[in-house]
Amino acid sequence: MKRLHLRILISLVIVTAAGLWIHARSYDFFADDAFITLRYGRMLWEHGEPVYNLGQRVEGYTSPLWMVFAAIAHGLGDPVRVMQGFGGVGAVLWLIGLARLWWQLEPQASQGAALVLVGTALSCPIAAWTMGGLETPLFGALLTWSIAEAAHLASRAPSLRHALVTAMLLTLTTLARPEGALVATIVITLLLVLRFDRPHLRQTAVVGGVYALLTGTHVLWRYGYYGYWLPNTYYLKSSGESAALMKRGWAYVVLAGQELGWPLVFLFALGLLLPWLHTYPKEHPHIHAKRLILWSSFALWLCFVPYIIRIGGDFLDLYRFFAPLLPLGFVLVAAAMHTTAAKLRLPWQALLALTTVLLGLHGFNQWKLKERAQSITEPARIAHGIEALGWTRLYALRWAAMGRWVASFAKPDDWMAVGAAGAMPYFAGISNLDTFGLCDEFVAHHGAIVASRPGHQRFAPFDYMMRRRPTFVFVDDYSRDYPLRHLSTLAHYRREGYQLVEAHLTPAMHTAPSEFFHYLYVRQDRAKQMEGQPAFRR
Repeated sequence: MKRLHLRILISLVIVTAAGLWIHARSYDFFADDAFITLRYGRMLWEHGEPVYNLGQRVEGYTSPLWMVFAAIAHGLGDPVRVMQGFGGVGAVLWLIGLARLWWQLEPQASQGAALVLVGTALSCPIAAWTMGGLETPLFGALLTWSIAEAAHLASRAPSLRHALVTAMLLTLTTLARPEGALVATIVITLLLVLRFDRPHLRQTAVVGGVYALLTGTHVLWRYGYYGYWLPNTYYLKSSGESAALMKRGWAYVVLAGQELGWPLVFLFALGLLLPWLHTYPKEHPHIHAKRLILWSSFALWLCFVPYIIRIGGDFLDLYRFFAPLLPLGFVLVAAAMHTTAAKLRLPWQALLALTTVLLGLHGFNQWKLKERAQSITEPARIAHGIEALGWTRLYALRWAAMGRWVASFAKPDDWMAVGAAGAMPYFAGISNLDTFGLCDEFVAHHGAIVASRPGHQRFAPFDYMMRRRPTFVFVDDYSRDYPLRHLSTLAHYRREGYQLVEAHLTPAMHTAPSEFFHYLYVRQDRAKQMEGQPAFRR
């Protein structure tokens, strides 16, 4: 019987992996922020320096591990496609980790495995961010494998090899995203509490000690190389009034609950009660593994949601910060269903029917959510300051085209200044002053606080920007489908020797998604040199 359930589980992994890959491909976008990491990766690959601009050491990336993958991608061909492939592989490993997690929890409950794996593959936040260019699938996979390996460690005789593997996985999780430190804290604490005997205490000490050594080494390297204990993104995103950020974060969480579906939220809430109510016989051979999985899933939900509120949520669509939590929510719900069915002595057919109904409702809701997200302008998202996924896709393509336009006019020692610090500077191939400060030390620490939007709290002071004398200055997202009749330069830019110009972008010339017009300031000396060139008006 156990072999039959294992074959069913393997079949589920294969089917859901194929389904998730197809689901992910249907979104067909690569986020602008992903090009920031790609730019760091290119600098590391080509110059051996993990920097945004040569000569400036600023840690403007969130995931050191994903940045290393971005460097590798530049040696394997088209970096965008390679990174999307890495994301797809990460998602498949994520599903395999979930299968292992469920096998440790309830190996005989194939219906529960179906709920966990199919529910994960159907979820828009997971599918959309699988190939969206950011580190979400890598972090989700490492988080899941860390819990699974720690559960294995908790249920077996002390093993140095498994302790080292657990420590390595927790370290990689932390290098994938800073929140990995929270994952490590929860997992190590549970290992300590669940196995409070001398042999296992030594094993847990090995996990904690090796993790501290590896992550501490990285922190020391960061301080030595970049000059700060924490990444530049922390100093920027922690700026602004806490009350404003929390208000925005609370609205973000409420909208996420509404769009993911209140029935799903209700089931997750019930699932969170499971660690408190569910008991296994003390003689159960794998009781500690089961408890670690249930309690770590509970603790991560309990800690991550307030954290998301505190940082103000996110401006990118489809709730990528919730993506790593969703599978763990399905694990808790599936385990609760299995426990309830066992106590009520329900036949497996009834449990299978309930699982099918729940997955059908979840799939329908995710289909409607995908429709809303793929619009360019969607009222609920605009009201909450969230970029609809359709808008993100369109403008990443427009900014990439603008980067190619800048590259066609730029000289090697030119600078540009733009807050959309991803695709445009990446394809322009010149140094950029990130006016929002993610990749600029001065702006992150001293820029004017202008908003509570995550990652956009500060902006470069005008005099600081002018001291750098950039050749091209992008004041804001100034794109139009039709040209302006007159170009009028603002007085303070005119005094500094800049004038407003028009870039005419077409699919034929710069691989634009469609014809559009973009407006920017160019230093007058360079604007005169560019006069008469195609796709240019001043």
